[in-house]
Amino acid sequence: MSKSKDIQHLAVIATLARDIKLSKVAKAGAARNKSLQQLIALSPPTVSDSDLPPLVVADATLRHQHSAARKRAEINRTLAQQTALWLQARDDARIAFGRADVLTRLSKKC
Repeated sequence: MSKSKDIQHLAVIATLARDIKLSKVAKAGAARNKSLQQLIALSPPTVSDSDLPPLVVADATLRHQHSAARKRAEINRTLAQQTALWLQARDDARIAFGRADVLTRLSKKC
């Protein structure tokens, strides 16, 4: 094969690698966004006018807050891991994008 054909093949491979890396960024971002939405959904309960005694309402509110705090901590741990994966995937995609761009430009010059 000629040098020009080799560079063209490398450009195609680099473009495919870039597309794979970009899909990993999208997948990691979607998982991260899902966790962010779960975190947002952990809002405090709304207490409407109730016939229940105030002590029962206060007890239920405290139990909910405790449960929500545990769930929030769990989601935050997951979110931290997902954010790290997303950032790494984004950096990998940037490198792959640069390689594909350079090889595509180079293949057009040859």
